Amino acid sequence: MPPSYLKELGKLQDSIPARPLSEVLATIREELSADLAERLLGGLEEEALAAASIAQVHRVELKPEAGAGGEPQVVALKIQHRGVAEIMAQDMKQMDRECSNGRLGLWTVAATLTVDRCCEQS
Repeated sequence: MPPSYLKELGKLQDSIPARPLSEVLATIREELSADLAERLLGGLEEEALAAASIAQVHRVELKPEAGAGGEPQVVALKIQHRGVAEIMAQDMKQMDRECSNGRLGLWTVAATLTVDRCCEQS
C-alpha cells in the first residue's frame, strides 16, 4: 500500500480524547426523537467510557417510556462523531478510484464495499 495511504490510515485511532459533552448532547438531540433523547439525556454519564476517531461510548441509565413504569435500564450508547459518515464515504470513493486504477490491492476493494454499505445504512 502506498505510504500516503498508510499515513492517512494511521490517523485512525481507537483511543483518543472524547469529544466535548456539548457536542454529544447536540448530536443526540438532533438525531433522535425528542422523547428518546429526553429519556437518554436524563441518565447520561458525562465521562465517556471509550472514545475513538469515529465515535464514543457513554453509560446511560435509560428511563422507561412515559407511562410504561418499570425500572431504568443501564445501557451503552455509542454516538458517532459529526461528519464521520460523509468523510468515510469520500475516503472510500477515493480508495475505489485508486483500486480501479490498479494502485491498491484487492483487499481494499472488499473494505471499500463494506464501509460503503455501512454508510448507506446510517
